[in-house]
Amino acid sequence: LAHEGIIILSNSLPARFCNELLSLFHARCVPCSVMNFAIAAWITSNLSTRQVTSVREVMDRLSQVPVVPPLECLRHISLVLVCPDRQLQAIIERYLITARGQLREDLITCYICLLEHENDHSRKGACRALAVLNSARCLRAVTFVATNDPIATVREEASDTLNKMGHDVDELANFETTKI
Repeated sequence: LAHEGIIILSNSLPARFCNELLSLFHARCVPCSVMNFAIAAWITSNLSTRQVTSVREVMDRLSQVPVVPPLECLRHISLVLVCPDRQLQAIIERYLITARGQLREDLITCYICLLEHENDHSRKGACRALAVLNSARCLRAVTFVATNDPIATVREEASDTLNKMGHDVDELANFETTKI
C-alpha cells in the first residue's frame, strides 16, 4: 500500500525523495511509521517553543514511557538544557534523574553519540545531559571532547561535566595517555 501511494506521488516529487520514502516504509507498518513521525514532530516542536507548560507536558508524557525517545528528540531535549531558563532546565533534569534501568542506560548511550553531533550547541547539551546522568560509562567520551573538540565552549562544557562528576579533565586525559 505504501509503495502504491508513493508511486502515485512520484509524478510530483523528486525521484530521490520517492526512493527514500520507499526504503523508509519498506516492510513497515505505514500507520505506525506515520504515528512515530507525528509524535517526534510534536515532541520537537513543543520543546522548541521554550514555553514552560509545553516543555513540562512533553517531559511528563515522556516520563510515562519506559522507552528512549528518538535521537533527534533527545537532541532537542538537550538543547533545552543549554538554554538560559533555569526553570526549563529543571524540568529536563528531573526527567533524566528519574530515568531508571534500561531507559537510563539507553539515554547515556544516546547522549554519548550526540557528543559527535555537528552542531556545537547539541554537543554542549549532550555534555549537560551526561552530567545529570552522572555515569562513569561516559568518562572516556567526555574527556575526549574536553581535550579535542574544535569549539572552546564545547571543551569548557565537557570539562564542567567532568568536574560535576567529580573528575579532573587533566588527570583523566593524562591517565588515558599513560594507558595507551
